[in-house]
Amino acid sequence: MTSILDTFHKRRKPMKSKTILIALIVIFTACVTFPKTQLPTQLPSPLKSPDYFTPIIVPIPTPDHLTPEIVDLCPVPANRVVALNELGLAPETLLVLLPSDVDPHQLGSTGIWILSPLDSAPQYVPILDPEDGVANYAYEVSPDHRWVSFLRHKEGEMNQTLWISSLDGKQQWKVTQIGKWSGAAWVSEKEMVVIGMADEKLGEYEGILPSFALVPLFSILPFTLDKQDFLPIPEPETGILDREFYHYVRLGKEAYGIFVINWGEDFILQDLSNGSSRPIFQWLAGKDWVDSTTTRLWLLSDGTFTVTVTRPYGVDLASGLDFQTITLQQDYDKVMRRIILPGQMMPVSVVAGFPNTHFLLLEQTITIEGYYPPIDSFHALYLFDYQNMSIRNYCFNSSLRGDIIDISPDGHFLATTFYENPHTDSGDKWVVVLNLDTGYISYIPDFQFIGWGMDKDDK
Repeated sequence: MTSILDTFHKRRKPMKSKTILIALIVIFTACVTFPKTQLPTQLPSPLKSPDYFTPIIVPIPTPDHLTPEIVDLCPVPANRVVALNELGLAPETLLVLLPSDVDPHQLGSTGIWILSPLDSAPQYVPILDPEDGVANYAYEVSPDHRWVSFLRHKEGEMNQTLWISSLDGKQQWKVTQIGKWSGAAWVSEKEMVVIGMADEKLGEYEGILPSFALVPLFSILPFTLDKQDFLPIPEPETGILDREFYHYVRLGKEAYGIFVINWGEDFILQDLSNGSSRPIFQWLAGKDWVDSTTTRLWLLSDGTFTVTVTRPYGVDLASGLDFQTITLQQDYDKVMRRIILPGQMMPVSVVAGFPNTHFLLLEQTITIEGYYPPIDSFHALYLFDYQNMSIRNYCFNSSLRGDIIDISPDGHFLATTFYENPHTDSGDKWVVVLNLDTGYISYIPDFQFIGWGMDKDDK
């Protein structure tokens, strides 16, 4: 999954009848666009199609770098696509979906759909269906996969309300009211953070919501409704336009915001309770190869950070970084490990990280000729296990859109949405579920992926 701000940016919609483009520049978030994908009834064109699973072992690494083991997981194309009930999902695993013609970021009168691997078709949850004059949107599944949050807007009102519901719709309640320029995201299974504009007078400028104005406003425990307000964020010395909020972090009773200053030149850890701040990730500062297109920060559920920087030879990586480590002044080469990738994988992008695993999703980038401006197509899907230094190659033309990409609670399946025309959002959409252990695939046509759920009764 992506960072909290990634989620907020993709799900956020203002309360107006006309669509307002929210151009939020997210530092360290890859821009994923694709010129074409395969129809769900067709097998994505593989780069290679070996009908065996024999690992390809690369040479032993030299002391100054690491070279992962490459494992091909490439079923025979003719047999690769299987029914969902044949993919191997545990029966208690659920897929939370919306129809393909529903914009999950727009106001709309709809509930959610739940698909179990035992069902023949997704089942609608009507209890979440809003009454007349009320619209639901911005659905997000909780980290424990038991609840779904969403925003509600009532016609004629300026503000909106945050709600949560059980996946079966039998329990649901209002959590809090938030401003029209605000959104909410899960921090843990017990906490949510509201991100928005402290000064809503900044408003929109020519249809664009200024990203520099976004800050954490307060956190709330949705099951107790306990709320913690945050202090106003002081303007940086270089000016507010050079500041971007990137991540919210909870450490015990203390709450912090990570901000990027000067478009990636500096990183600041802001104490949201007392207003103090300090520099972090200082070994990244001043490096020519560190910028918003190459560098990503990933916060894991154990409270540690992983940092990745894509390089011509592969990826520089640091993992297991605790709060003390990220505040130290260290040399880049002593912190970041050089990961050498095979030439046939390059150039590569890191498109997703997952808080409960040591997996990173990699995709090879290929420039499509004949377009102006040039179009990058992402294909060749790889799963990088950086704890065990292995890379799984699925020989799969992924064409991922990247809106929501997530790994199942048991860590063995990946799901996302494919778009027929990802540049324009038009055309068909369908859910793709990939078995990460075997490379087999299932398609769910006419739906889009919101998240993974768990059946309480079967857990």
